[in-house]
Amino acid sequence: MGYGMTTSVDELIQAATDARRIAQKAAELAVREARAADWSWDQISAAFGGKPNGETLRRNFGSGE
Repeated sequence: MGYGMTTSVDELIQAATDARRIAQKAAELAVREARAADWSWDQISAAFGGKPNGETLRRNFGSGE
């Protein structure tokens, strides 16, 4: 079943962890840039496809607002 498989489960988990970290950093940058351009939390949510919603984005990224 695992014939020819050269990537270990640990390597796959590490790759997934790295991908998630990179995606989170990209989302943080996108939110900062959108807020700097005066986008509302609901506009940012819509740009992300509606998930998370504007209130969740504000709680997670709205430090000091």
